[in-house]
Amino acid sequence: MIRCRPGLVMLCLSVAFVAGCGGSRAPIAPLAMPLDSDTRRSSLGELGRTLFEGLRDGTPNNCFASASELEALIVPEVRFRLERERAESLERVSAARVFRRDWAQARFVGFCAQGAREELAQQSLGLVSGGWVLERILVVADLGEGRPRSAAWLEGGFVYTAQGWKALNIRRIEAPRVQHADLELAPCDVESGLR
Repeated sequence: MIRCRPGLVMLCLSVAFVAGCGGSRAPIAPLAMPLDSDTRRSSLGELGRTLFEGLRDGTPNNCFASASELEALIVPEVRFRLERERAESLERVSAARVFRRDWAQARFVGFCAQGAREELAQQSLGLVSGGWVLERILVVADLGEGRPRSAAWLEGGFVYTAQGWKALNIRRIEAPRVQHADLELAPCDVESGLR
């Protein structure tokens, strides 16, 4: 497991990839859930695709909010706790090397989102204003050559913004599983390409 020294954690987060989950330098703020179901599905599909590509390429932290974005999204009282959790998230991300092997030739085919909800300002995630949040997402990969699909859950705090979805932290990354039972059984708030 790779560990960032405490002094490097903020640097690690600051240089996190800014494309994929959005990277505009415009002011960032939590946004409410879009009313249009196609827009909701599309935005979550982009999150799923970005997480898939990050896991496959060994860079799943590319969806993390940067330090300045975090400052704009989270109230100061919660930011210290979240920064500590994010340091632990980076360790989990570094430990997810199995995806580079298992999903090297795979392509993204779908997702299942759970725990999607509107959260008020200054609640459990400490958002500065209310917004649409997500607790976990099942990322689905097609391994090709007629092989069964593979999938893995990522759990954490994700918030929707005008620049796309931003991960505040990642508490758990499940190892990829071929013929994952949740491809058939999982109840999803929003899904695409799952069944």
